[in-house]
Amino acid sequence: SPDNSIQPETSTRFYQLDLEKRFEAIPLQLHLGRFHNSYDDYSGYWDGLMVHYGDQGLGGGFAVGFEPNLWNEGISSDLPKASGFIDYNAQGETAAYSGAVSFTALRPSNGLPDKSTLGISQRLSRGNAWLRQRASVDRSVTSGEWILSRFQLDASVPLGEGLSAFGGWRRWRSPYAVYPVTLDAPKLARASAGLSYWGMAGGISARYSFDRPEVGETARTISGSFYLRRTPLLGLGFSGTGSFWKRETSTALLLSPEVRRDFGKVGVRVAYRFLENSLANGKIRSQFADLTLTVPVARGLSARLQGFVQWGDDYSSNRILASFWKSF
Repeated sequence: SPDNSIQPETSTRFYQLDLEKRFEAIPLQLHLGRFHNSYDDYSGYWDGLMVHYGDQGLGGGFAVGFEPNLWNEGISSDLPKASGFIDYNAQGETAAYSGAVSFTALRPSNGLPDKSTLGISQRLSRGNAWLRQRASVDRSVTSGEWILSRFQLDASVPLGEGLSAFGGWRRWRSPYAVYPVTLDAPKLARASAGLSYWGMAGGISARYSFDRPEVGETARTISGSFYLRRTPLLGLGFSGTGSFWKRETSTALLLSPEVRRDFGKVGVRVAYRFLENSLANGKIRSQFADLTLTVPVARGLSARLQGFVQWGDDYSSNRILASFWKSF
């Protein structure tokens, strides 16, 4: 990082370091280390232990540990938390249902207010159509009342062979990391709709979203993406995303293509990203490039190495990310 960055010039960060064990005789799984709890949408990442029992039908479990430092991914004992959850899964010939109810208690020891969250998530699918619901209720740090802090509905409906329409609506309050969760905490609402098409060669999608905050100006975003499994020339995988955001006189443009190629068991990915923000005091441009290699190291052990370079009008940085998987 440059000398004027708030981050140290050189740092090493662990984003996930998860030891997972699944038993064959019983439907029990254990997670130890830094992990994301897939049975609880609202508790974020953990440094600790998670236990889950169950496969199809009724299941449940718990997690105990600490919340990592959000600003540097560091390990800290200042944010102890615990979570309990119950989930249910049912699979039929043409339809499927999954749902979970969770309760998470965050009890900071560094002077920040306590946080208690009750979460409910559900997903119902029939054929290629699906409907998903998420909601969370937080306890106010000032009044002690329970407040609906997030509600979300998303759906996708097939229109024809490979063609689908999708949309969603969500409303949420700012978390206490920015504002305390109180009855008068700012609310934000977002509505979106789009179309997608997937075929044998790849797919394409387009989306329009509308953001309306309780305080401040509204914003609109147009975005799209494409995916090509293989190009006729050189057999490259080719994909990309783009978006245009506008709020009053401010705009943001993002373009991000990437190519992929496998050489035997070695995977290579090259990506580029261009970002331009137009603000009242002028335009700021940033560019990003990264090279990712996925290689087998030994039997059951794989590694992914990513080199990342950023340059532009206001910031420059270099990073190396490494990930490792071991199956046993």
